[in-house]
Formats: sequence, C-alpha cells, structure tokens
Amino acid sequence: MADFIGQINTFEGPVSNHRMLLPGGALPGVGLADGIGKIYCRPEDIRITAGGGDGLSGVVLQTQFMGDRTRVWVSDAGHEPIIVDAQGRSEFRAGQAVTLDMRPEQMIMLDRRAESV
Repeated sequence: MADFIGQINTFEGPVSNHRMLLPGGALPGVGLADGIGKIYCRPEDIRITAGGGDGLSGVVLQTQFMGDRTRVWVSDAGHEPIIVDAQGRSEFRAGQAVTLDMRPEQMIMLDRRAESV
C-alpha cells in the first residue's frame, strides 16, 4: 500500500445477499455480487459505540489519545485488527466490547472479479 494513501482498514470475506460475513457479524449494505469481496474503509469513517448495537462486534485491544482524536484498535470484528479514529478523548478501554458501524457510501468495495481484470 502506498504511504500517501494513509491508514486504511481492509475487510475481506464471503458476500451473500449484499452482506459481507465477518468474524464480528455481517456487514450490511454491501454493493457486491455474491462471492468473495474486499472492502476498504478509513479509520475516521467507522463509528464505534459500546457493545450491543447493530454492526460488527469486537473487543478493544488498545487505545491511544492523539490530541484531536483517540485511535482505537479493535479485534474480533474482522480477520485482522481494525483501526478506528474516534473524535476527541474516548472512554473506551482494553477488553471492552464495542460495535463498529460503517455506512456503505464511505466504503470502497471490490469483488474478486474486478481485481482479476
């Protein structure tokens, strides 16, 4: 990945009925054909809330306050840790259950057929 692009999360998994199936649940609203798909989403485009909501379930690995935002690393939602940038100082703590929500218009979606062309 090129450095100028910046931080980005990658989600890859099976797509069925416009939902990508991931370890933390199903990601709805995916505009991909059934099969294996790949989605990219920037850390600032992911909303994080305390566990129990609609979205991908995960667990906070660690947090780092960065002045204007808090960077949160989340496991168990995808196949690799997901980075989320929450505005301001967040109260999330390591070990806490959280829910991640992404809007389809903020995702970059590719299916395997598009990559092989």
